[in-house]
Amino acid sequence: ISAQGSGGFSYPVINEPLITIVVDKEKGSDTSREASELSPLASFDSVFTVLVNKTKGLKGDIPCAVHIKKGHYVLKETVEQTMSSFMPSGSGGPKLHISFIGIDDSVIMDGSSIKRVGGYGLLRICGSNVRVSNLTILNAPSFGLVLGQTFARSKNIIVEQVIVKKSYCHGIRSEEHTSELQSHS
Repeated sequence: ISAQGSGGFSYPVINEPLITIVVDKEKGSDTSREASELSPLASFDSVFTVLVNKTKGLKGDIPCAVHIKKGHYVLKETVEQTMSSFMPSGSGGPKLHISFIGIDDSVIMDGSSIKRVGGYGLLRICGSNVRVSNLTILNAPSFGLVLGQTFARSKNIIVEQVIVKKSYCHGIRSEEHTSELQSHS
């Protein structure tokens, strides 16, 4: 799916990540500061904190990726990119454009233990030129996947091989209300 204005469809250009971190339920630890292939995180609890720490001192648009190893991840809270994790140093610092990529098709993000109401996404990202792929989003108490926030409109996003099941509201929502969502195979 690509959010586009009026006109023809063009496939979004996704930037190669400058920073990549890894989440692995089986081999990870949530105390990992590296969040690397050799020392991954076990859950999504500190994904944004680790990325903010890894990008300290950088400026401009920083493409990042979260590679997720197979597993059924029962979330304690939503995985939402807020202003503090999109622009951690304010307007003069980096802007983190974060892709979420399942390493295979066996990644499930499950919101069944979250008891929060309101208009939020089980997974919400704010960046542009990013990818969300190879994920199943299950039991979202509100929206499954939300693209963008009022402070950070998301553009040029590839959403592929994403399944949303048992979502209370919409499966996928774009905060760019004036955009058209176009689907292609």
